[in-house]
Amino acid sequence: MAETAGGRISVSVPEVRVGDAAVTTLALVVHELATNSIKYGALSAASGRLDVSCPAHRADAEVVLTWTEQGGPPVASPAGPASLAAALPSAGGPRAWSPPCG
Repeated sequence: MAETAGGRISVSVPEVRVGDAAVTTLALVVHELATNSIKYGALSAASGRLDVSCPAHRADAEVVLTWTEQGGPPVASPAGPASLAAALPSAGGPRAWSPPCG
């Protein structure tokens, strides 16, 4: 696990092989999520925290990346044709989005 930014960002992701067709999409998604977290999400607040994790998986299984923000401003479900969620079905995901509890 890696911790950065004064302990505000935690990344716990095993080495994962990503196919040629998905690597650019994955990089763009992570970049977009990080940018939005800094501008509008948890990392825009002094007390905000970001946790990125990916459970261990079999080589033939789908990769599940969990992006969890805490301590930032309220969030709303992504919507509309310009949302990140609308761009991902061609890359095989996401299959679900869950707002934070509490």
